[in-house]
Amino acid sequence: MVSSTTLATLLSGLVVPVFVQADPAASSLPDDVLPAANLTSDPIDREITTVEIPLDALPSLNNTSASGETANISYFPIEGLKEPLAVVYGDVILSTVPELLNQASNSNNSESKRALSIFRSGNVWPNGVVKYKWRSESAKNSGRLEAWTEATKRWTDLLPWLQFEEYPVSENLEEDILTLVDTTGQYACFSPIGQQWYGQMMLDDACGGAGTYTHELGHTLGLYHEQQRPDRDDYIIINCENVWDSSDGSPAVCGPDWCSGYGCNFYKLDPSVADWSGPYDSLSLMHYSPYEFAKSSGPAIEARPGVPTPQPHEFPTILDANRVCELYADQCTGVCGNGIIEPGEDCDDGNNFDGDGCSANCKTQRSCDVNICEPWRADSCHITTSCTALGGATQNGQFNHMCACRHGYKASKDNDPSLQVRLPWAHQKNRVFVRAGFSCDVLCDDWQLGTESCKEVQEEPACY
Repeated sequence: MVSSTTLATLLSGLVVPVFVQADPAASSLPDDVLPAANLTSDPIDREITTVEIPLDALPSLNNTSASGETANISYFPIEGLKEPLAVVYGDVILSTVPELLNQASNSNNSESKRALSIFRSGNVWPNGVVKYKWRSESAKNSGRLEAWTEATKRWTDLLPWLQFEEYPVSENLEEDILTLVDTTGQYACFSPIGQQWYGQMMLDDACGGAGTYTHELGHTLGLYHEQQRPDRDDYIIINCENVWDSSDGSPAVCGPDWCSGYGCNFYKLDPSVADWSGPYDSLSLMHYSPYEFAKSSGPAIEARPGVPTPQPHEFPTILDANRVCELYADQCTGVCGNGIIEPGEDCDDGNNFDGDGCSANCKTQRSCDVNICEPWRADSCHITTSCTALGGATQNGQFNHMCACRHGYKASKDNDPSLQVRLPWAHQKNRVFVRAGFSCDVLCDDWQLGTESCKEVQEEPACY
């Protein structure tokens, strides 16, 4: 990334998508957690080009002027629905490629300068409503719909006033609706920061699942990467020698006044760009983990002594939610999980767990009667069930297990929720989970309907 003085205006108002690295090889991490790739270079041979553009071609949230100033920008193209899109700093869809090249060719001609048309000043979604649609029904396949559903829940649990409004499937780009586009084999996802004219979010089938999608939505809501904060050097160290080389073998440059290649992914923003008050959050959902964009020689990011090591993307933190609240001050009624009962909340026990009497979205609920199982104990579940790991749209689902019936089976005919329940789990909505030790040998009423079977069994959010 480039100089802080020249990029302050550019980055303060950008609609910024994110490129998130995922490992194409097998990983020991949970399926929905973004893995550390630990590769020498990008698994996709992306051609990075550096151009110079005028800064006043780009809008700014604070409408500051950058007349006459230019910036060197490294970008690579990705395929968009209509035209190729230019990705800068590793994760920013700056514009279409033709628009960017037009700006570059006219960087010294003030009469030719114009704002890049895909941007929208303000960036936040009106009334806190994110409007979106899928490009096609098939785009929902390969786990994308399930990951998207869980990702939206991870945000609305913390911010119950936030809304995601779905529109009919369409290949046509709409000026105020985010289009979810399916990609394959890119090992990356790209998404806007804030609302974008004719915005597109690229969701790859090797992108990291619900954890990565939750990260993408953080950008769509208006959040930058945490490690771009101007005070980041007080908390982390950027090891530029460990950052991916460009496809031509050129090493990354991560300097404060000049960046090139994947070094631009670690650009530090100028203090004038935005309000950076509040504590640095190295555990933020929006913080790169140590091995993102890193070679096998070592981590690209290293926490300073006493600072928690950044983690792969999973759930938003309270600080993440607070920052979204600041962006949507007129709509924000509070943050669920901060331990303070605020308007719209029945309770707030300081977490976003279900099953403890106060739900993940701060509503009073009874506790779950169906207990968890212990996978290391052979007798934890009856032989007709299996001790199944919960994928978890809520944090208490992570790393816990429950006894799951075979598809199409339940434990009893009376559907007693103290014995058996279904979960609001997109991947397993038809599956019945039972108390440890109980058998599942009763066919569900509509056992032959696959994903529509067993609906007579009560769905119980308190258990998930």
